[in-house]
Amino acid sequence: MSTGDSAVTGRVLLPKNRAWLNGFCYYIQVEKGLAEHTQVAYLADVEHFLAELTQPATDAPTDYLLGYLADLREVGLSVRSVARKQSALRSFFIFLVLEGKTPAVQVDLLPSAKLPRRVPRVLSSQEMVAFLDGLPTEDERPSFAALLLRNKAMLELLYASGMRVSELLGLQVHDIMWDERVIRVSGKGGKQRFVPVAGQSLDWLKLYLRLHRDRLKKHSRTDAVFLNRSGNALSRMGVWKIIRNAALAQGVSWAADIHPHMFRHSFATHLIEGGANLRTVQTLLGHASINTTQVYTDLDLAHLVEEHSRCHPRAR
Repeated sequence: MSTGDSAVTGRVLLPKNRAWLNGFCYYIQVEKGLAEHTQVAYLADVEHFLAELTQPATDAPTDYLLGYLADLREVGLSVRSVARKQSALRSFFIFLVLEGKTPAVQVDLLPSAKLPRRVPRVLSSQEMVAFLDGLPTEDERPSFAALLLRNKAMLELLYASGMRVSELLGLQVHDIMWDERVIRVSGKGGKQRFVPVAGQSLDWLKLYLRLHRDRLKKHSRTDAVFLNRSGNALSRMGVWKIIRNAALAQGVSWAADIHPHMFRHSFATHLIEGGANLRTVQTLLGHASINTTQVYTDLDLAHLVEEHSRCHPRAR
C-alpha cells in the first residue's frame, strides 16, 4: 500500500489519499487495536473507496459516499459486507477529523453499521499485576535506567488511569495534581476530565520525574511528561513498541496480541469486576454515551453469575 498502487483496482491513489491511508493503517493498529483480520479488511475497504476518487478524500461530499455505499448494495454484496465497508469508511473519516482535517463528509450523517459488538481483549487482574511487577526499573547505565523508569511509570499510569494512548502522550507536567492524587486528562474534542490515580502509580511517576525526566529532556522545551531518547514527546508507535518489547521480554503468552488500548479495556473491566457502577466507569473513561461503556459488562459472564449469586435475594 505504501507504493500508492491499489491492490483492488490497479489504480494509483492520489498522494494525499495514499498518505492518509498509511496513517489510517497506523491508527487502527495502534490506537484502536483492531484484530489483524479486521485491519486487513478495513484497509482493503478504504483503499477501494480511495481508488475510486479523483480528488482528495477530504473533498468527497456526503452524497458521494452514500451513493458509493448504495452502489455496493446494488451489485449484490451481502448486508454484512456492506455494513463492514460502511464501518471502515466511517472510521476512516473519523480518523481524518482526529488528525485535524475537515472532511466534506459529515460523519454524523453516516448511519452506524449494526454489527455484533466485538468484546475487547483484556488481561486478567493477575496477568496485569504480574506484567507490571515484572518491569525492570534499574540499570547501571544512567541513560538506560532513565528509559526503564520512564516505561515503568508510563505503563503503571496507563493502567491506573484508563487513559487512551493519545491522552497519555498529551499529558503535561502541570496536569498532575499531587495533593489531590488526580490527573487532568484532555480527551477527544478537547474535553477535559479528572481521573484519580492509585498511590503506587503516582510514586513511580514522581520518581521518574524527579530522577530521570530532565536527563531525557536535554535541551527540549516540551512540557510532555513522557519523553523519548531525543527529549521529545513519545509517539504512539513508540508506546506500542515499548509495551510489546516488555511483554516479549517477560515471555507472556499474550505478547503477540498486546496493544496500548488493552490497558484501557483492562482498567474498565477490572473496575466493574470490583463493583464499580457503569456511570463511574463512563466518567473515568470519558465516554460520551454509557452505551459505549456497556460493552465491558459482556466480558466476564462467570463474574456476573458469581455476583448475581452473591447479591440477589432469590439466588440463595
